[in-house]
Amino acid sequence: MVCIFYVYVFTHAAMADSCESKINDIQRQIDYAKKSNNTHRVTGLITAQKEITAHCNKSSLVAKQQQKITQKKQKVIERQHQLAVAEKTGDTDNILKKRKKLSKAK
Repeated sequence: MVCIFYVYVFTHAAMADSCESKINDIQRQIDYAKKSNNTHRVTGLITAQKEITAHCNKSSLVAKQQQKITQKKQKVIERQHQLAVAEKTGDTDNILKKRKKLSKAK
């Protein structure tokens, strides 16, 4: 059951970052802005939609995901260092806090 949940979350996250979903999301916002007679918002959203259409591609999405992974890895390394420092001090409360933060970063 847990495995299915992780597959769903991963698949949903991948779909949420796709070019098509970004364009569809902007289209929904355009439709809402038109219903609200918000012409400035419509103009801005149409421009954004054109930019995504022109520049969004698989390689840019992969690069963005790779950047997120790198940031997460750096955060884990930082949290591991903080935990090591806390363990040297011997402060039990601080150690527990740092372990919790490290677990969250992973």
